[in-house]
Amino acid sequence: MEIVIFKVNGQPYGMNIDYLEGIEELEHVTPVANAPKFISGISNVRGEIVPVFDLAEKFSIKESDSQKKYLLVRLDKTAVCLAVNEVDGMKTFDDSDVFGVPDIFTGETDYFTKVVNVGNNRLALVIAPDILIPCGEQDDISEFVSKEVR
Repeated sequence: MEIVIFKVNGQPYGMNIDYLEGIEELEHVTPVANAPKFISGISNVRGEIVPVFDLAEKFSIKESDSQKKYLLVRLDKTAVCLAVNEVDGMKTFDDSDVFGVPDIFTGETDYFTKVVNVGNNRLALVIAPDILIPCGEQDDISEFVSKEVR
């Protein structure tokens, strides 16, 4: 299983690389009034206006002020940049390093799909962006961004 490992406030997380279009360093994120609280704003990424999704806000994590990187993710109905603190890179995990998510992660956290052993007794929760941002929310984000760009 190939996963990109990234950190949000020092905690490692992962995502299947099939979702990843690129790792970006955005020059500017434009805040947008009345945006959903997990949307930091919008940015021009490779000529496309893309919403910036704040993972720290979604995960209810008090975020540090460290340098930001952005994972450009293409979903069914929209592209988004996921704001993270750092990207550790892509890694292939053997089946022995991949675990199921404990049953406590249900309902509002069903976007955590696996747990991987990243070494040094550290575990990373693996997210599925299409579950993290379901189709209905993707529609709302696309509509919101198209209104802001006009």
